[in-house]
Parts: sequence; C-alpha cells; structure tokens
Amino acid sequence: MLGRAAAVIVSLLIAASVSAQEGPPASGPMKVCNTKNPPPCADTPPRLTYHVEPEYNDEARRLKLNGTVLLRFVVGLDGRPQDVTVVRQLGHGLDKQGIKAVRKWRFTPGATGGKPVPVELEAEASFHIY
Repeated sequence: MLGRAAAVIVSLLIAASVSAQEGPPASGPMKVCNTKNPPPCADTPPRLTYHVEPEYNDEARRLKLNGTVLLRFVVGLDGRPQDVTVVRQLGHGLDKQGIKAVRKWRFTPGATGGKPVPVELEAEASFHIY
C-alpha cells in the first residue's frame, strides 16, 4: 500500500497513430478512430472496467522519486492487456510496478462495426510523493 506519503495517479490515453489496414487487422492491433486515425480503425475504444493503481517500491519511496511511466499495450479480444511495454522510463523499479499493475487491468474490448478487435492503447502511471 502507498500510505499517506504517496499517491499514484493513473490515466488512460488513447494511442494516436494511423492504421493502414481495412477492417480488423490480420497481423496486429488497431488504433482507435479519432482525428489522427481515420477509418479503418476501431470505432469503439476499449472501456476500462477494472484497474489497480501501481505501487511505489521501497527504493523509489526512499529516494522520494516522482514522475511518470508511459506504457503501451494491446487490449485483446478477452479484454486483458497484452504485450505491455515501457515507452518512457522512470527507473528504480517503478517501470516494473507500472507493468505489474496494467497486467491486472480489465477492459471491455474495442470494436469495429460491432465486432471485437484488438486495440493498442497507452497509459501513464504517475508517481508522486506528497
């Protein structure tokens, strides 16, 4: 647990790069439709249904480390995060804490034309000691 000295803020960001495939991709996840991602893309983004906040580890707490870890992952057809990778590191074990938390999250899968598709997302795990 974080205790009174620390709080973790997690925010979900939707990845914003263009998908070049028609319909559900055969070899990879889709992006979510928005102004930067016109169709073909997932017209319904995954919806977060369960999350846990990442926890500080002892080393980072001792160092009073603050910052943000950016993680990229795919929400699979089962609503579980897959292929979780670090895009922007913070170090001192907090990257691993962010990955550990995201792997426990659950989503309603994204969809295209009402059919579930794997969708790539990004999430920030912010660590701040107050």
